Amino acid sequence: MTSRDPDAALAGIEAELMGEAAQSLGLAGRKMEEALARLTACPADARPSLRRLLLEAAAEATFAYVVVRESLGWRDTDAALDLYGVPMDVRARLGARPADD
Repeated sequence: MTSRDPDAALAGIEAELMGEAAQSLGLAGRKMEEALARLTACPADARPSLRRLLLEAAAEATFAYVVVRESLGWRDTDAALDLYGVPMDVRARLGARPADD
């Protein structure tokens, strides 16, 4: 019968949790980047309804990214959004849900 080191077991679990957290943050970041790229690529003369949908999608993806970051204890949201170049019209919609038509 072998004795188990509780500290080693806890360290292993903590390492696994950190890996999962990093993966979640990376996925949320990629989704945000993709949504922001689609919004940026939208032509200025596009249908207003298309632009609105892209704006809402970018805001939703950005909000999800912010939630994951903050759940990890990282509270410097403005700095992160600045780094990604998140436009103010997206930031203004963070957390807002579109009204049902």
